[in-house]
Amino acid sequence: MLDEIKGDAIIQAADEIIGGKYSDQFILDVFQAGAGTPFNMNMNEVIANVAILKFGGKAGDYSIIHQITM
Repeated sequence: MLDEIKGDAIIQAADEIIGGKYSDQFILDVFQAGAGTPFNMNMNEVIANVAILKFGGKAGDYSIIHQITM
C-alpha cells in the first residue's frame, strides 16, 4: 500500500535513527508507565519528519508522509 520511494525514505530514516542520529528528538522516556503510546507517537513523528526531509520537504508537511499512516 506504500509506494517504494516513500518506503525507502522511511527505511533510511529509521536506519539513521538506529545509528544514533536525531537522538535529541526523542524527548519522552521509553520506560514510562502505560502502554508506551506517547513514545510510539514520538517515534513515528521523528521517522516521518526525517523521511519528509529526504524528499526535500519541510518537517511537519505530512502531505508527503504522514506519521500516522506510515
